[in-house]
Amino acid sequence: MPQPTHPSTPAPTLKIQVCRKSGCQKRGGQQLLVALEQALRDRNLQTQVEIQYTGCQKHCSDAPTFTVSPGHHRYSRVQPSRLPAILDRHLAAPRPSPGTV
Repeated sequence: MPQPTHPSTPAPTLKIQVCRKSGCQKRGGQQLLVALEQALRDRNLQTQVEIQYTGCQKHCSDAPTFTVSPGHHRYSRVQPSRLPAILDRHLAAPRPSPGTV
């Protein structure tokens, strides 16, 4: 049964797919996930970003990995300290093209 939608709750603008397989977990995936959740709470972005858990993303040697959509941007060997910059890059307001008002 589908869940009812609430007009006051905006749809997430980003989806972050986090690998939950053992290779990523052994290489810092759990710490990365905790830091990601905290970074989203710190910026009050829980409603704008959806975290989706996935199986292997086929980049085990570069673990931990996650993918940001739209755009299918893959991040590998991510240290928690890099998360704020990554979030800011994807959530920054689009800049107007030169010559537009």
